[in-house]
Amino acid sequence: MSNYLLSPADLRSAIFSAIQPEGAAELGPLLDLTRFFVPKSHARALNLSVPIVVGGQGTGKSDWWTALQMRSHREELAREAPDTRIKANTIIAPGSGNAATIQDQLSLDFYPAAKLMDELLDQFSAQSIWKTIIVWAVGRESEAVAEALPALESWQLKVNWLNDNTEAAERLLQSMELELVKADRDMLIVFDALDLITNDSRRLERIVEGLSQCALQLRSFRRLHAKVFLRSDQFDPQRIGRFADASKLKASSVRLHWLVTELYGMLWRLLANHPTEGTTYRQDVFTILFPARNQDFPKSQPQRQQALSLVKPDDWSLPSAAFFDPATQERLFHHLTGPYMGENARRGFPYKWLPTHLADAHGAISPRSFQIAIRAAAQHTEETNPDCLTAIGYKSLYTGVRQASDQRVREMAEAYAWIELLMQPLANQKLVPLDFAEIEDIWLDQGTLDHPELQRIRLNNAEAAKQALTSLGVVRPMSTGKYDMPDIYRLQFCQGRRGGIPLTTKAVEG
Repeated sequence: MSNYLLSPADLRSAIFSAIQPEGAAELGPLLDLTRFFVPKSHARALNLSVPIVVGGQGTGKSDWWTALQMRSHREELAREAPDTRIKANTIIAPGSGNAATIQDQLSLDFYPAAKLMDELLDQFSAQSIWKTIIVWAVGRESEAVAEALPALESWQLKVNWLNDNTEAAERLLQSMELELVKADRDMLIVFDALDLITNDSRRLERIVEGLSQCALQLRSFRRLHAKVFLRSDQFDPQRIGRFADASKLKASSVRLHWLVTELYGMLWRLLANHPTEGTTYRQDVFTILFPARNQDFPKSQPQRQQALSLVKPDDWSLPSAAFFDPATQERLFHHLTGPYMGENARRGFPYKWLPTHLADAHGAISPRSFQIAIRAAAQHTEETNPDCLTAIGYKSLYTGVRQASDQRVREMAEAYAWIELLMQPLANQKLVPLDFAEIEDIWLDQGTLDHPELQRIRLNNAEAAKQALTSLGVVRPMSTGKYDMPDIYRLQFCQGRRGGIPLTTKAVEG
């Protein structure tokens, strides 16, 4: 009889129900604190002193924008990552984002809607608009500032007032700083979703530059801060650094990313807090990690809890090594999958194999891709091999990566529609490793680079297209002069190559 309380089928069911069908948002369903996970590597980016946070698509920028506005999540963040200096009583004000309402109020009361913002840019500088948003954000939190501000409804009138009263506006910010110092509190204004404001790349550069300038200026305050969440392609100091002190942009930014150990730690968090199986799973984790203490182990759950000294098993958390030690994580994951990607070690080990095949050309892995791969693999195992001796059969991991590739390409296409324009003509051809001279011939033959969208965004030549794909991590240069395409994109773009995961749904070992 097994020493484990959960059978492979039980674990499979727990995985399937713990992860949302669409792979969940980057940090999990934010309203559910049991799923809220704080990657330790994000703590530096969330620190109040960091004004600019840069991250690729799907790294969690928008989720943090939302989570920071929730007191319950700030409390959890303060417990798990006190170095951020964010506390439950930290005042969080939205300065831009993709939301129709904020705390049951119209988001238009907090910042102009995207179309309105675009119209304002025809009349005012981006810096004036952002400074106005910051001043009125302060006015919502301070009665003294609110009384000093005119009662204006439209954002156009508000920006006009700021331009005519620059010294008065600065005095209001300084008075708020004094209030915060006396109250021993901080105020953070958070900005996100700047790409939704305009489709014009040059105008977007103005928007980012103006906001970056305002965010850097607030660094002179001790208690009043700004945090701007930017996509990696939006942050280019050479293009947005045309103002005094722009040299500080790079030093004032932190990149948001996920370590492999944090991705697995997120999985343990989901399973350990499962509404019905969480307590039992935590006990099984103890059994997996400390087998020497489980000889002649009692089989009943009450006896087992007593043997493990789990007086309050509902409060028992996982060993810390489960969140940062690769060897510990490998044991836990191989309990779910088995130790090999085949009959022996020759074809690799699941713990290392999975992140390798989910990573983009920069080595970055979207947490959504990771969750989708795990859930799809559990589902595939249940459908094709329900009597499998592990929760996830190793062959099902291939299916998991394919589904993750499908989701990843769709979410990237939402942000960068031009990717599919470039890749569709190359589908179902065995081109990887890519020779861009050959790729250019295909594009020219099919008139791909003449597409109006590619013309508009200045990707109407092969060199510019290659650089853009490389920058986003869709392809990477090889020592041979050709370009590789990681599986997370290759599979959905239907690019064949020798070895690796095949394009067909049949799980062939590679």
